[in-house]
Amino acid sequence: MATPRCRGDPAQRFAHRFLLTTACTCVVDVVALTTLLVAWPLFARRIHIPPSGHLWMAAQCCNYAAQIIMHRRGAPPTWRERCAMAVRLNSFGLFSNAGSIVAKLWLDQTPPVTGHFALARHALLMLFSSGAVTQLLLQAEVVRFSWALPVQLLVVINCVAFNPTMCSATALAHPAAQQPTHQLFQLLEMANFSLLPVAAHVQPAAECAAVLSYFQLSIGLVLPLLAHAKLESSLFQEHRRQRQQCDMPLESGIMPWLYGSPFSRRWVLTTCTSCVVDLVALVTLLAAWALFARRIHIPPSGHAWMAAQCGHIAVQVVMCRRGASPGWRELGAATFRLNSFGLGAANAITKLWLDQTACQTGRLALARHALLMLFSSGAGTLLLVQGKAMRLSLALAVQLFVVLKCMQFNVTTCSGAALSDALAQQQTQDLFDFLELASFSPIPVSAKIQPAAQCSAVLSYFQLSVGLVLPLLVQAALESFLFQEHQQQRRQRGMPPEGGCMQQLYDAFSSLAGELDRATLIVMLWLLLGLLWKVAVAIAFAQTGGSEAL
Repeated sequence: MATPRCRGDPAQRFAHRFLLTTACTCVVDVVALTTLLVAWPLFARRIHIPPSGHLWMAAQCCNYAAQIIMHRRGAPPTWRERCAMAVRLNSFGLFSNAGSIVAKLWLDQTPPVTGHFALARHALLMLFSSGAVTQLLLQAEVVRFSWALPVQLLVVINCVAFNPTMCSATALAHPAAQQPTHQLFQLLEMANFSLLPVAAHVQPAAECAAVLSYFQLSIGLVLPLLAHAKLESSLFQEHRRQRQQCDMPLESGIMPWLYGSPFSRRWVLTTCTSCVVDLVALVTLLAAWALFARRIHIPPSGHAWMAAQCGHIAVQVVMCRRGASPGWRELGAATFRLNSFGLGAANAITKLWLDQTACQTGRLALARHALLMLFSSGAGTLLLVQGKAMRLSLALAVQLFVVLKCMQFNVTTCSGAALSDALAQQQTQDLFDFLELASFSPIPVSAKIQPAAQCSAVLSYFQLSVGLVLPLLVQAALESFLFQEHQQQRRQRGMPPEGGCMQQLYDAFSSLAGELDRATLIVMLWLLLGLLWKVAVAIAFAQTGGSEAL
């Protein structure tokens, strides 16, 4: 996919130009708002949403509506960026975990996945439960990488913290759900270069939490941040080149980490010129709200979190339309990422949904269970929130916080019926063994790992890889590319090249990317994923004490 041209003038700060380039539409906010409005009544019909859940949903709806209005009114890029940060931070109810609570309530009303493609369906269930998809979609709420990193990290940490509770939902904790969770855990273990299975020693709750954490870290944090870094770096390079061509002084010092620097402003202008991501996120959130409400009883905190996210997306759209300053838009994106799981609200909803979801059985049961765990981990949400662009320096910290927060709820998520069932535990163990085998572990240790630890490890792996590391790598690559363009534009104008800490980081990343061929890149990513799997297993063990020995 071609990198967008850096909009704005080289005399402007890169953050402003980045936001102008990446936030040119409010389609995402419209979609997110619509989705949230649809999902709200659906959840309310199925589960009892607590007052905090209703407040969260209302706040999110207001956020999305504000985003749309700001975009239509041409708000400054910084205003839209700050609103996008707020949407990300409130994606799951930053301080109330309302979104996670609603998900937990929905999982409690969901039977374990059985029948054809049980494993794949269970994997999708866990992916949904993890909130990684939501985090991934929230990445469309563009903020600079320096803001996107800490915001997304905060959101992911919040989701991870709720994983134990999420795994306790009926859909994940039922014996029929524990088997596919175990198979998914083994699959991830094999994909992590572990040569021999080790999942037999991991408790089902730990396996569930591990899978959720993996989805959150990989899909919700790393992958989106990697894409963000690539885009922002590219725009920064273009911004620097344009300033140099205009004989303008280059940005230097530690300011490139912040939106006040020329490149930072250009980055925000480049990535926050559209509110399409906000519209999509709003529609998705409204749709999910209605769907959850129909199937589970969403607690008030869950409704409040969803409402808050919808409201935040609306604010982001308004800021985008009104041409808000890059700094404000980046702040909004960071807030949106941090609240992507409502500090547990989304995880609770996922847990409730898993309790109402049956474990995966039938053909491709293991694959369906892996998808269920990926969904339950929240990695999709973590990946989605990467759409709310922020600078790499900020996105790293934010996304890490969010992933770690999500990991805290892995054990709860693994207790859901769809992940805690005996059949689901077996599937989780198979997945755990697979990931262990793929991670080049020479000696099998699965007989010492409890099922709960296996489930938690798989969730943590999804959260770390999909929700944290991979998105951050993508954002780093993108941001480095933009930085090179920024420097080239400065040179073309006869301006001195921009310096500072971020300039060295961008140059190093661009140089490394230019020296890697496709085969080497694949191998390095494989090794990185294997390392993330080991980290996820360690986290699961710490959360559940899920083995007698390693």
